[in-house]
Amino acid sequence: MIIGGMGKVMAEEGEKGTPGHRLSVVWEGVNPETFINVTFHNDKAATWIQEGLQ
Repeated sequence: MIIGGMGKVMAEEGEKGTPGHRLSVVWEGVNPETFINVTFHNDKAATWIQEGLQ
């Protein structure tokens, strides 16, 4: 399962609710090589990296 479950917080910068808040979350798939990592800036998806998804 990728999205539909809780991801794992990998990094967080700044305080939630402030303009500089960044949060990096990873969701892992069934295989270790399958994942998506999304970085949120001010609660909006800013960048993402995915591997092994179809």
